[in-house]
Amino acid sequence: MRARLLDDNVLLYATLDYETEPIFRLPKGIELEITQIVEKDNASWFAVCLPDQQTGFISYKTEIFQIRQLVLVSKQAAVYAAPASNIVRYTLQAGAVFTCFDEVSNQGDKWLYIVDQAGSWGFLLATTKMKRVDPILKVAHDVPQSTAVRNMVLGGLWAVGGTIVTIWSFMQPDRDGKSVIAWGAILFGIAQFVNGINQFMHRAHQSESAS
Repeated sequence: MRARLLDDNVLLYATLDYETEPIFRLPKGIELEITQIVEKDNASWFAVCLPDQQTGFISYKTEIFQIRQLVLVSKQAAVYAAPASNIVRYTLQAGAVFTCFDEVSNQGDKWLYIVDQAGSWGFLLATTKMKRVDPILKVAHDVPQSTAVRNMVLGGLWAVGGTIVTIWSFMQPDRDGKSVIAWGAILFGIAQFVNGINQFMHRAHQSESAS
């Protein structure tokens, strides 16, 4: 995801640790690529790549503007020379793909500064029907391997325990002949066990990628 910094003097770190020395201070307005959103130790970070291919991490609290690729859904839309201007530079047709680089307000309306695939620029009303075509980033949770193993062990214990209770209940029904099926414990255990496996496999994949 391409983005432009709206904050000034943004600290760029080499690792996911505020206690380490930042490697750069990034100026307001610089464009960069956000490759991932990472969570670690209850803190969220943007993983970024600078124009010179330098990589690092900045705080998720950093104010940014997402430079996003859009496609026109409306039948057509006028693109103006300036916000609230009467001068139409050109008209977009349905299906046209363009990139939004900025958003401004004028006379109570919001306008998008766009550039289409032919390089033509202008301002488009933000209320125009359009949809995003570039991918939206998902949060990647940096889970320690020990947590993944613990989830597998605890999940297995819950599932096995629920199964034992269910079997015992069928072997020793109450006076009315009713038995108990511990669905809650079994399903919770299975879900936690599967979650632990997924976390373990994700960590293993990260280790292989790093090597």
